[in-house]
Amino acid sequence: MSSKSAGWFGAQSTISTGGLTIAVLGHLRLFSYENAVDQERSRRGKNQTLKVRKETLMKAARWRDCVPILAVTSVFIACTQAEAQGPNLALNKPVIDQSTQWNDSPQFGGQNVTDGNVCEIDQNEGGTGLSSYWLGSEQSQFGQYVTIDLQVPTLITEIHLRNTHNAQFNDRATQDFQIEAGNTTAVGGTLLKPTVTLTDAVVILTGTLSNIDSIICPDEIPPDIFDASGGLMTGGQRFRYIRFVTVDAYGGKGKNIGLNEIEVYGSQ
Repeated sequence: MSSKSAGWFGAQSTISTGGLTIAVLGHLRLFSYENAVDQERSRRGKNQTLKVRKETLMKAARWRDCVPILAVTSVFIACTQAEAQGPNLALNKPVIDQSTQWNDSPQFGGQNVTDGNVCEIDQNEGGTGLSSYWLGSEQSQFGQYVTIDLQVPTLITEIHLRNTHNAQFNDRATQDFQIEAGNTTAVGGTLLKPTVTLTDAVVILTGTLSNIDSIICPDEIPPDIFDASGGLMTGGQRFRYIRFVTVDAYGGKGKNIGLNEIEVYGSQ
């Protein structure tokens, strides 16, 4: 949510992300994280611990329509926060194919990326022996994927991606990725390990995820938001299937990738 009001040195915007309300002043100086946290502690109560880091707040605030306003001595910026329109159309939709899962364990299977559970703490967020995120095989960063069936052709206007850090271990993080989409599938592979191919796949998005560690439940992992202004290119077509494909991992993560959640917004 976002709102605006007149404030010190010009327009003031307030953004809410993950339950944290931050006052942001449009001024030449950088956003004051410390002041925002102090204000939030006063509002919530000083005995509460805020577990949100500076880089988390900055990356979580994906703003659009930022308009610079020039003045004689200052530069002011008025922004509105990106907000998803409508329900998450990928929520609880079936993951029909995946390249690998860590140690071949269902605990870290691809089905976790549509479960709606967007926080991490101990690798058992979905219940005993079930995490809230997908992990690919060890030290295999390129070309790992999960394929989701949206069940009907969908006009996609926005995609939210939440990276994983593998709960308390902080040793996984996808960096670059692409998303492919299509409407026709074919089954290949073997009887023991069948695979699903998108025979009419097109790339609708390439991008980079945020590298975010040490965010634990109940704090949610903030999404990276992609729409037409952020690289999403559907050409006005509707797609039933989408495939998240990894390109590489962040340095220091041992070439290990994964994803916590994929959210799709648009119309069906």
